[in-house]
Amino acid sequence: TEEIAGETQIVTTGHVTRAIFTTAIVDREPIDTLETLPTTIDRVFFFTDLRGLGGQIVTHRWEHNDQVMAEITFRVGSGARWRVYSSKNLLPEWAGTWKVTINNESGETLYTGMFEYAAAAVATE
Repeated sequence: TEEIAGETQIVTTGHVTRAIFTTAIVDREPIDTLETLPTTIDRVFFFTDLRGLGGQIVTHRWEHNDQVMAEITFRVGSGARWRVYSSKNLLPEWAGTWKVTINNESGETLYTGMFEYAAAAVATE
């Protein structure tokens, strides 16, 4: 915190070093990287690698068509590096663009990631 003109203000430091949409997390790491997800898959994970945010609260805000679908809040532990992830179960009718915003406890956006949830292409002969 910092005192400026008699007011206490939270000074945020830290950043997101990696943010990845993936089909699974193994040993606290994403197994793949997704930009498009077929509607045949019904769950997606959002992995984030945070630096310098120890002791702060960070939120993953999941949005579909500008509607907030979920907010998952984490308290970042002590240490210079902290890995967290959240997941979202998806329904095929939720096809379209999804966005996850990472916000710090002051509400500042640290990162925004997006993926497309789309019907798989049908093979034709």
